[in-house]
Amino acid sequence: MALEPGMDEYRRWVGGNWPEVQKWQYEFLQNRMYHYNESTTFLDVGCGSLRLGSRLIREHDADKYIGLDVSQELIDFGLKYEIRDKDLEAKRPRFIVNSDFDLTSLGDEKVDIAWCFSLWMHIPDWLMKQALTNIKSVLAHDGVIWSSFSEDYGISPLHGETPDDYVYDRHQRTFVRYRDELEKIFDECGLTFEERDPSIKSGYMVRSVPKDR
Repeated sequence: MALEPGMDEYRRWVGGNWPEVQKWQYEFLQNRMYHYNESTTFLDVGCGSLRLGSRLIREHDADKYIGLDVSQELIDFGLKYEIRDKDLEAKRPRFIVNSDFDLTSLGDEKVDIAWCFSLWMHIPDWLMKQALTNIKSVLAHDGVIWSSFSEDYGISPLHGETPDDYVYDRHQRTFVRYRDELEKIFDECGLTFEERDPSIKSGYMVRSVPKDR
């Protein structure tokens, strides 16, 4: 499925309600994270067409925003339509594009915040575990992972696992997990599961840090 150029298409693909969700995410960062500031190294996991990223790139220090997504196409739409060229030149955002959450290109660099908004419901358990393990490995000594979990799964949810040859498809399939299942996944990955504020999308936000910290 190729996206047609235009704001409605690429904005809708990441869930709609673009201005409202962007504003909510940004205000959450500002108001709920004591350690967040413009010099924070920020990993935007599932950055898509840069709904949050376009705001952070403008306001963060240079080289401090890293976007990770499966779709170069979506990132390109965000870069073309949501960010001015002078901001790209000045802030030098970086992007990692792959479907298995491979972060080895960061080398020894660590991130302060990993942000996973409206992401986990679209991938199976085994890939979620792989992603969490990879993200954990690049956290700074006081780094945190923030995740959103929705309680509104829409229509035709899928429950359980898919074959090992699963590739993220662009039809936004949905995986339903109960809270105890989520806690178990995070525990298996050596991460805490600390429920915090409600999210804008009929769900809640979770703060996670390594359990051995």
